[in-house]
Amino acid sequence: MPVSGFGPASTTATVSARLDGVQVLVIDDDRDALELAVAVLTAAGATVRVATSASEGFKTFASWRPNVLVVDIEMPVEGGYAFIRRVRALDRQAGGGTPAVALTAYARPKDRDLAVSAGYTMHVPKPVDPGELAGRSRRVRGHRRQPRRDGSGVIAGRTSGILVIMDIEIKRCFV
Repeated sequence: MPVSGFGPASTTATVSARLDGVQVLVIDDDRDALELAVAVLTAAGATVRVATSASEGFKTFASWRPNVLVVDIEMPVEGGYAFIRRVRALDRQAGGGTPAVALTAYARPKDRDLAVSAGYTMHVPKPVDPGELAGRSRRVRGHRRQPRRDGSGVIAGRTSGILVIMDIEIKRCFV
């Protein structure tokens, strides 16, 4: 859904990563989490749409085709893992390679590995630092790729002539 009732006025976070021209779809059943994500991402210049369920998010994804997905893992009825499986089942032209950030309260290494193996590009534990959310969204913007997973905790991929290496163990991203 278009973003109304959400906005930058609700956060005082400093965001250094710019997301100008990047379209981000945020899917979360928690209105407060949506409000924070919208505030941070729009403050960084992104165009943001939100959905409060995986099914609503999939409909928005299919019609809008964002550059980046930010998805809560734990949602009622259909969770984030089911959602990303539906996205990854699509061919690349239909958005099956769209970069996706798993946003979750589950922060153990095992949870991170599960999110990445399910098809998420990155795993970001809640509560998320606002600058980190914008920075991670910036790092994966415009990437329609299937990352290489070599078991080392490092995901690497090349797209648009830019090599992106994300070290998910130490939560840093290098471009």
